[in-house]
Formats: sequence, structure tokens, C-alpha cells
Amino acid sequence: MRDPRLDRRRFLSHAAAGTALAAMTGRAVLAIVDHGPRDLPWHADLEQIIARYSRSPGYNMTFSLTGELAERGLLTITGRATTAPVRFRQRVADFVEQFHSTSSLAREGMPAEEAAAFDRAVTDLVQPYSAGGVLEMTVVADLVWGAPTP
Repeated sequence: MRDPRLDRRRFLSHAAAGTALAAMTGRAVLAIVDHGPRDLPWHADLEQIIARYSRSPGYNMTFSLTGELAERGLLTITGRATTAPVRFRQRVADFVEQFHSTSSLAREGMPAEEAAAFDRAVTDLVQPYSAGGVLEMTVVADLVWGAPTP
């Protein structure tokens, strides 16, 4: 039996996040970092595969946590920074597996045959871009900070 403490699908609810942000007062600054590969030649096709297999109805790959917090009036953005692009090498198998660490594609929420089909679809998509089973990508980190709004 799976140990429930190992469940990767535990995330802070919107209500709990709002309560936590409201508790930050005074000179508190909230910083959020979003990072990942940029300018992937297979990005549009990958979006379609993810949307097809996602466990989240209405999955939106363009979702922005900071944008959502600002729109809800929970964060006043006061600054942004983006790192210089860094070349990153990753095995195709590891690139595929990392998607299963997300709530919408967690293996625990997918029938085994669907998870395998997803893995095959992503592998088939990116394999032509690999050399020796390794992808070379450009990774960037975006940092957004601001004042939590009570």
C-alpha cells in the first residue's frame, strides 16, 4: 500500500494561499521563481499532448501564478527579473518523466496505459531533436516579487 505521506499531489488551495498571503504584513516581500526550457521547437505539439492527457479540465499551459495573484488583488508586483539563458542537457527519458511530477499528469492519477501512451507520445515527439538520447535546451528563470495584499 502506498504511503499517503508520499503523495505528490498536495498543493495549497487558493483559499489557504490567500490566508497565508494576507498574514504577511509590513515589509514582507513575496518572491516567486518560475523556470524551465524556452524556445523549444516542439512546444506547440507538446502543448497538444499535455492537453490530451492532462487530468485537469481546462488545463492552461500559459497559466501564471503571479498574474493570477495580482488579478485577485493578493499581490502588488514591484519587480521582475529574468536570468540569462543557460544551456541544459537532459536525457529524453528524464524529460518525459518530469511531467509526472505535476498535479495534472501525476502517475497516481492516470491509468497505467494512459501514462505509458503519454510517455510514448512525448518521446516520439522529442526523440528526433536528441543526440544520443539527450536533449539540449535553453533554460531561463523568471523572478517576480512584490508585496502581499491583505
